[in-house]
Amino acid sequence: MNNKLWRSSVIAAIAASTMVLSACGGSNAAGDAEEQTDITIGLIPVLDPGLVFIALEKGYFEDHGLNVELSSGIGGATNATAMAAGDIDVGFGAYVTILQAHDQGILDVAIIAEAARATKGLAGIYSLADSDVVGPEDLPGNKLALAQVRTIPDLVSQAVLEDLGVDYGGIERVEMPYPDMGAGLARGDFDAAWLTEPFITLLKKDYDVNEVVDAYSGPADGLSVAGFYTTKKFAEANPTTIASIRAALADAAEFAKSSPDETRDLLQVYTKLDDDVMDAVTLPEFPADIDVDKIAVNPDLMVEAGYLDEPVDIESLVIK
Repeated sequence: MNNKLWRSSVIAAIAASTMVLSACGGSNAAGDAEEQTDITIGLIPVLDPGLVFIALEKGYFEDHGLNVELSSGIGGATNATAMAAGDIDVGFGAYVTILQAHDQGILDVAIIAEAARATKGLAGIYSLADSDVVGPEDLPGNKLALAQVRTIPDLVSQAVLEDLGVDYGGIERVEMPYPDMGAGLARGDFDAAWLTEPFITLLKKDYDVNEVVDAYSGPADGLSVAGFYTTKKFAEANPTTIASIRAALADAAEFAKSSPDETRDLLQVYTKLDDDVMDAVTLPEFPADIDVDKIAVNPDLMVEAGYLDEPVDIESLVIK
């Protein structure tokens, strides 16, 4: 599938799922009529929230008494805004975005579960094969495309490159949506691009490329990249529902670990990627538990990069 079409396809799939799933019965999570069991989850069109897709396809949400609808957004900040407006109950996003929303007072965040941990090859900085940018040391003085500045690509790029002794301040950063990065590289609009899956695999289908650096190496190795969250108000009002969401996601994670091939098949239902692309993409680790220490690397890196003025106690944000 052409990379320009992938995001619109997955958004359309999410929208279709919303219409179908909204017709499902809204049985209560534990027989408590006062708790909300019709839940809207805000997603973005990447592979990292795959646990939700698995839980839907395998019926884990229904097994735990939940009626789930999906809402599509362009980025994690969109979900934070939608949650603040009351349009979604649970959001997916990179911890960088979640913690910025919390720090800025946009949301009183409560973390429900981890969504994805970084694996080798999940994301990286790429250039075209004939580019002068071959290694990290070549980036200063050149343009680097990011989906959005001051989000996870920007943060881990700074951490990884500075760890390698690269002058990150000497790199000109420009914003470009993932689906347009290949064409932008070909036109010479920028010299390198930070991409995540499936856009790396799609790029490799269309162009010969260099991997300049693995995005999740060095200080970002194995980073807990993204999670599912809500507001503390919602969590306190719906503790059984939150426990049910967490249990359904844990069931999905266990399935992903035990059935990797079928997991790819289930994810393809939502991504609409071609078979060869889906077979080749690098998937994140889908954790069944919450590792506070892995999540806490995010605010530590954010303080070092100037995104936050002081550290954040992640343990206090995780729903017990």
